Amino acid sequence: MTSLSQEISDVRAILSGITAELHPALSEFIKDEVRRHTSLRLGAVVLAASFPAEDSTMQRERRINLAAALELLTVALAIHKLLLLSANTRDSVDRALAGGTVLAGDYCFSRAAALAARTENPQVVAIFSELLQQLSEGNLRSLFGSDNDPFDEERVLYESATRAGATLAGLQETQIEATVAWIGHETADVEESELVAFQRERWGEVMRDA
Repeated sequence: MTSLSQEISDVRAILSGITAELHPALSEFIKDEVRRHTSLRLGAVVLAASFPAEDSTMQRERRINLAAALELLTVALAIHKLLLLSANTRDSVDRALAGGTVLAGDYCFSRAAALAARTENPQVVAIFSELLQQLSEGNLRSLFGSDNDPFDEERVLYESATRAGATLAGLQETQIEATVAWIGHETADVEESELVAFQRERWGEVMRDA
């Protein structure tokens, strides 16, 4: 069994290598955004939620790919939001730069989806697809709607990441719901929670590193 810290390093390595086949300029642009994601906290949550009762090399590879998928998804979101920041300054945006930003974000979205597919778990892939839809619809509502009902992107990300991870771990539905509910109240004590026993050590590490 590998440690949580080692698996986080493996996720970081995947993120660092995703731009190898890209044009150098586009590659560096994406790498800059990847470097900004230093904590990989969302990935750590996935690695805790997806830890199974009986681990294996295949299980490990699948949860690392899922963690990398969720982290890369946040990179894609951050890249696309750069266009909004530019628009808000009311400065003219160079078409080539704007086009490159869109392409970079789309590339990260597609690679994130491909990583999620490597879990070879249809339920997990479905959760990831639903998350993409929620993020798109929620951000569009925030952009064009009123501020009375703001979209909580972080909550949606963490709940979906936890649900996908727990599903990958093979938890029962009641255990999945308990884990998702707990992630929304992180001040709760791990040992006093309804988290499954074989995941508590990892959740404790996530909480200590928060």
